[in-house]
Amino acid sequence: MANDKERKKSRISYVQSIERAIDILEALSEEENSFQLKNLAKRVRLHKTTVYRILKTLMKRGYVENIDNSGVYKLGLQVLKLSSSLLENIEVRREAKPLLEELRDKTGETVHLGILEGNEIVYIEKIEGTRPLHMASSVGKRVPLYCTALGKAILAYLDEKELNPLLENIKLEPKTPNTIISIEKLKEELIKIRALGYSIDNIENEEGVRCVGAPIFDHTGKVAAAISISGAAFYIPIERIEKELGPLIKTAAFEISKRLGWKYTRESH
Repeated sequence: MANDKERKKSRISYVQSIERAIDILEALSEEENSFQLKNLAKRVRLHKTTVYRILKTLMKRGYVENIDNSGVYKLGLQVLKLSSSLLENIEVRREAKPLLEELRDKTGETVHLGILEGNEIVYIEKIEGTRPLHMASSVGKRVPLYCTALGKAILAYLDEKELNPLLENIKLEPKTPNTIISIEKLKEELIKIRALGYSIDNIENEEGVRCVGAPIFDHTGKVAAAISISGAAFYIPIERIEKELGPLIKTAAFEISKRLGWKYTRESH
C-alpha cells in the first residue's frame, strides 16, 4: 500500500515538474528575454533551488543558456529548432510566403501573416519592409483582434456562433485615440470590411502606424488566417489604401486561399 502511495506521489511530482519547466520557459520568452536566477524565481513564484535544478536540466537539453556563465539565463537554440519545425509544417505559411514577399517588393512596406489563437492574433510570418521604419512585431508575438487589420479581417468572416463568444470575452481597451472600444461600432466596422473585402487598422493599435488586411480561407470555406500590409501612417494614407494597397492585398489573399483549396463563390465572400 505504501508503495502505491509513493508511486502516485511520484506521478504527481513528475507532472508538476513539467508544469514548472513550462512556466520557466514561458517567462524566459517574455520581452525581457533574460533573467537572473533570483528574478526568474520571483517571476515564476518558486524557490531559487527548484528553479536552478530545472534550469540545469533545460540547459543540458539546449532549451536554456547561461549567458557567458554570468548567472543570467535566456532561451536556447533548441527552442528555435522546435518553433521553426512547427512553422514549416503550417501549410498556410508555406503557401503564403512567396506572395507576402511579392507584396513587400511591390509596396516597400512590412507584410504580416497571422492566425487566430484564443482571442488574439499570433504572427506566424513577417516580411520586413524596405523603409527605415522598424516594426515592433515579430513571429510568435500576440496582438489584439479588435484593433488590428489582421484581427478585424478574421473577425469579419467568422459566423455568429464563433464571433459572439469571442466579442464577449474581449476587453476593448483603447490602444490609441482611434481604437474602437464599442462592440456596436466594431460590428458596424465588420460589416464595412465584408463589403470592401479588406480591413483597415487606422492607427488603432500603435501610434503612427496604419495597416490594411485581408482574410485567407481554407478548403472548407472557413477563414483560416489573414495577411496585412503595415507601415508608417505617413506612407500609408487612406487614399493609398483605396487606390493601391486594398486591391493588392485582396488579390494576394485570394490567391493564397486558392492555393489552400478554397473555391470562390458569391456566397462565400
